[in-house]
Amino acid sequence: MSKRKRISRPSAHDVARLLGVSQAVVSRAFTSGASIAKDTREKVIRTANSIGYRPNLLARSLIKGESEIVGTVVGSPRSAIFLAALSALARGLSRAGKHLLVSTAEGSPIADTHVKELLNYRVGGLLLTDISMSSKLAEQCRREGIPVVSFNQWRRNCKFERPGRREADR
Repeated sequence: MSKRKRISRPSAHDVARLLGVSQAVVSRAFTSGASIAKDTREKVIRTANSIGYRPNLLARSLIKGESEIVGTVVGSPRSAIFLAALSALARGLSRAGKHLLVSTAEGSPIADTHVKELLNYRVGGLLLTDISMSSKLAEQCRREGIPVVSFNQWRRNCKFERPGRREADR
């Protein structure tokens, strides 16, 4: 198998150099709600488009220490109920500026391997559909502040919190 030469993608530094601005200005142009003049934002976007620059969301998540990604592990990917739920989730996340990363674990009773992989993407939350994970991994998620929702799966002695639980209830 032959190796293809990887083509270098334009960077924020390339856009900044072309416009004579800092890389921070380019970053603000692509950050919703950031403080930047409208005409400057438009110039940055126009220049970025002309050279094919796109922000690297994975790099941004490394800088911020979190991503705008919600991970989900689907135990029964052919189920119409779960597909409808995933579709609704994806629409809601999109409206909130977040993204959905899906892993399928068909035939596996425990999602741990898939959950660990998703955690490597620094997901902001997890949804498990028709599959469970070990109590040890659930505890790790709790300690790290990663919300976990289990859909159509219940395990005895699992220490998930019920939705809407207040601090005073604990």
